[in-house]
Amino acid sequence: TNNNDAPVSKDAAITFNAAPTDFTLNSSGDGNVLVNDRKAFNVFLAQNNVDSNVTYQVRFNILSTSTGNGTVYSGNSSLTYGEYETITLGSTGYEFLATFEGIVSMEIEVLDSNGNSKTSSLMFNIEAVEFTFAGSAETNSVSLNEATNLNFNISETNSSDTSYEMKYQIQQGDAVISVGGNSRNSNVYYPVNLGDFNWKFEGNESGNVQVLFTV
Repeated sequence: TNNNDAPVSKDAAITFNAAPTDFTLNSSGDGNVLVNDRKAFNVFLAQNNVDSNVTYQVRFNILSTSTGNGTVYSGNSSLTYGEYETITLGSTGYEFLATFEGIVSMEIEVLDSNGNSKTSSLMFNIEAVEFTFAGSAETNSVSLNEATNLNFNISETNSSDTSYEMKYQIQQGDAVISVGGNSRNSNVYYPVNLGDFNWKFEGNESGNVQVLFTV
């Protein structure tokens, strides 16, 4: 036994890389939508590793290449493009209100509390509402100061939430146009209903009267 041997120790260094929790971002629900209609879409967040301390924010932007326009809604609240708002893990539902015909390329960006961000894209094809308009007089021959119904119909090829207005212009002769006993002014738009409705015509002078109606 050698009692003069000194104790010997050695060190081994181990490096740990504590990476922040990553996450996955997906979105769905884009496609065709009519002007003035809403289309539901979803944003889905999932953590790769569970970490309850991480929080998330989301913001929406319409890319400059877009030719259409619209507004994003969270419930009844409209969101401002480019501003972050809180979002939670899982699937979150939103709505896109189409306001102008064309293609909308939307970027969705999610930022976590560790400073990591991811993006996802949606594309909405906003189509104009196609409608037909028809009108006719109940009778085309009336006595002076006699009234007759003017019957109209507005129909849509695809049902939408579009509202309609109508105006008239007397191109020949003179007459009074009224609804429910209230006269309507020339070249002023008034709200009208989808489907069948009627106004009244009363001639103020003898001869032909030509009236142009515009919806």
